[in-house]
Amino acid sequence: MNEVTLQLDPYKNLNMVSLNHHHLSPYSELNNFMKQPFFAWADQFFDAVEREINDDFYLSVCSEEFEKLFFQDMAEMADACITIGTSDFRLNTPVKERLAMLEELKSRYPDTEKGERKKVACYTENSGQTQMHEGFYRVTDYHEAFVIMAEDDTRLEEYIYDGKMHIILLEGMGSGLQKIGGSFVWVSEKERIPKILDAARERFFDIPYIVEEIRKLSSKIGEFTPKDREMYEVIQATVPYVAADEIPAIETGTCFYPSFRIIPEGETIPEIRMVSLNENVLRTDNGILSGVKPGRTILEFYRGEENLPFDRREITVFYKHTVKQIQLSLASPVMGVNYKQKIGVTLNPPDADDANRLIWTTSDPSVATVSQDGTVISHSPGKCRITLAGEDAEASVTLEIPPQLQTVSLPADEIECFVGETVPIDVKVAPANAYNKKVAWWTSDKTVAVVETTESGNFRIRGIGIGECTLTCRAVEGNASDSLEMKVYSTLQRKKKRWLFS
Repeated sequence: MNEVTLQLDPYKNLNMVSLNHHHLSPYSELNNFMKQPFFAWADQFFDAVEREINDDFYLSVCSEEFEKLFFQDMAEMADACITIGTSDFRLNTPVKERLAMLEELKSRYPDTEKGERKKVACYTENSGQTQMHEGFYRVTDYHEAFVIMAEDDTRLEEYIYDGKMHIILLEGMGSGLQKIGGSFVWVSEKERIPKILDAARERFFDIPYIVEEIRKLSSKIGEFTPKDREMYEVIQATVPYVAADEIPAIETGTCFYPSFRIIPEGETIPEIRMVSLNENVLRTDNGILSGVKPGRTILEFYRGEENLPFDRREITVFYKHTVKQIQLSLASPVMGVNYKQKIGVTLNPPDADDANRLIWTTSDPSVATVSQDGTVISHSPGKCRITLAGEDAEASVTLEIPPQLQTVSLPADEIECFVGETVPIDVKVAPANAYNKKVAWWTSDKTVAVVETTESGNFRIRGIGIGECTLTCRAVEGNASDSLEMKVYSTLQRKKKRWLFS
């Protein structure tokens, strides 16, 4: 058998219908009832369902008590409705509790515009009846009445065709409800009529007051504490309040995963469908939002199979023409102290809007600094990372700055030789990891002695002329140096020495 579920939310004036646990087709006639006032469509509901499914059906009504009683008795007049059941809201908060929470909230924000509860006009044929149900007031002219309590059907035709809508309560055997002319004729057993009046009081006296006062309090939402906001939502909630957290503008080609919260806490967040009203701008797929092209669209949020959105957001999709990729290149990742080199940069796309706003930074300015044209200057030994960053991309290179030579050591303090003679000399330097281990020689008198470099890269001292001079070996980079005294003798002295010792 077909199952029709009708959910009526009087606090938000939403009427939702599902057929066999599926939301309605966009072309369903029943969609016309979604946001209409209850009495504008209630009498048409059963006929519309019969046309929709062309078969017998079972009706389940989820609502406050008045609508449950209303459809139970109206179903008696609908042949295709085989049985009818009722269910409670997931948040089945009694009207009295909602009123108590409302008054508590209003007491915290007393400057809210004051409102009055409007009683329901009631005409009764029993002139001897002096007590009136709470929420009703008696009128002497039935034309002014919303509820007419008839003793019998003597004046029924007069009430029905007076050009106004009434609920006419008529005592009788059994139950039944149908619209005749412009009024609803509700036949019920005598013992049941007080129950109908109590339900009507809540529906047309208490609930309108709640709805109106909640509307006024909405101007204070910005001042609410989290606890106040939760109470505000529960007062008007029939299902747990689900809200989407903030959704930022979405860049084309990127995805965003919306998150949701639920009030009261502890409830399970239901399955949520998202529908973009312009899939060419924003696409939805399995709970993921994807920016397609620049523009704006409305994003709707639905609970499960419900056919009315519980939230709607305007979403902006934008194209961000920024650098998406940066490549850096170095002539050498190792450089000496007080060296300078410019880092090569390749951008994609090269014409990005932020191409001239990229920022250079260094992880350790004491080791090396970088200017905004990408020129690096080294200052002291160590390692550091040089980074170039934009809004959506960054890249880094690592630089190593080895130390300069700290010591230069010569093998002797004094060396002798004869004119024209050469003497090899070994130079030791430290540390071993110095960036530049080259040394240079200076002589105090080039006419006495000089230092030469051999083809193999070693050093030798050449005696040039008779005399004494100082030879100094200095690091090409840094201040390390060492010196020795050089004495050069005549070759005749060498011959004389040979004769004396031969």
